[in-house]
Amino acid sequence: MKNKQLTKRKVLKIKNEKLVKSAEIVSAYKLDDEVVENLVKIFKLDKSTLTIKVDKNVIGGIIVRRGSDVYDGSVKSQLQNLKKMLFESLKVS
Repeated sequence: MKNKQLTKRKVLKIKNEKLVKSAEIVSAYKLDDEVVENLVKIFKLDKSTLTIKVDKNVIGGIIVRRGSDVYDGSVKSQLQNLKKMLFESLKVS
């Protein structure tokens, strides 16, 4: 019984480590290899679990997801934040 519990713990630990290491880069356009390499270094991404996606809805900039962390530098996100701020300022007036 004890061995099964240890094995389950190890499996959960490995799964959690893989989830943390999994990474994704999303941009509006295909990124050059040099840009991807720089992002891997800057965000300390694991290339073996890296997924790169192109999503025109991002408009510009990039979104980097690493485990549960999200770094959103997309134009879409910036426009949404600006819209929110404008509506909030109109409510105050």
